[in-house]
Amino acid sequence: MKKFLALDDIRDSRAWQAAIAEFVATYGFVFLGLGAVAFAAGNVLTVALAHGLAITLFIIALGRVSGGHIN
Repeated sequence: MKKFLALDDIRDSRAWQAAIAEFVATYGFVFLGLGAVAFAAGNVLTVALAHGLAITLFIIALGRVSGGHIN
């Protein structure tokens, strides 16, 4: 039977790489998204395109490391 929450995963470097990649992707997505909102001044199309391009960029860049599950 597989362990649900195993302490062995804490020592696994791949788990740390995935966690750090998720942090970087989520931080970058929020940073770029909020920057687009502040810069666009109400233009919904610009904000939507910026969010879409940002999420695509981070999935392509970091998806191989973490699986692309950006929170």
